[in-house]
Amino acid sequence: MAESTEIHFFIDVTSQACPMGFVKAKLALENLAVGQRLEVRLHGGEARHNIPRSFASEGQRLLGLQPEDGSEEAWRLIVERVH
Repeated sequence: MAESTEIHFFIDVTSQACPMGFVKAKLALENLAVGQRLEVRLHGGEARHNIPRSFASEGQRLLGLQPEDGSEEAWRLIVERVH
């Protein structure tokens, strides 16, 4: 993730099972204005694949997905609201 990427809201959904992690992240993104960015902390595995894919299928802009602290346990996703 780029250092210059401004984050407008952060949500941690690592304790949520699919699909609730995406639902909570989507609701958080909907509370932002178009062009603002959400950072989502999510669990590795299924959530790491499904949450970014769900945002992309809705037409939102994915700006980055990286493992947290080099671990595969938790990931950081940055999504920009497009509409």
